[in-house]
Amino acid sequence: TEHLKMLLEIRKKSKILVAFGDCAVTGNVPSLRNPLPREEVLQAVYGTDDPPGLEEGEVPKFLPQALPLHAVVPVDYFLPGCPPSADRIWTFLRPVLLGQKPVLSGPDLKFG
Repeated sequence: TEHLKMLLEIRKKSKILVAFGDCAVTGNVPSLRNPLPREEVLQAVYGTDDPPGLEEGEVPKFLPQALPLHAVVPVDYFLPGCPPSADRIWTFLRPVLLGQKPVLSGPDLKFG
C-alpha cells in the first residue's frame, strides 16, 4: 500500500529512522483491531467495505494488520509517548544534533 511504500522509501533514504510515538513504537490503539476480521472492522467503523474502483493513492488500502514500524523496517531509535512531550523530544534530539547517541531513561521511557 501507499504507506508501506513510503516507509520503505524513507528507510532507504534515511541515516536514522525513529519510531515516533506509541503507535509507531508498539502499534498501540490501531493494533487493537488486529484480532478482528477486517470486514467486521470496516463495517463497524465506516458502515461499508472498501469502496470498489478507488485509484491507488487516493485512500490508503486497509492493511490486514496494524504494525509497529520495526515489524516492517529496521528502526534505529524508539521515542514513546502519545504524543511524546516537547521535553522528551528535546532530550532525544539534542544529542542527535550534536552527533551523539541519544539515551532515554527513567520517565522518558514511559508510554502514553
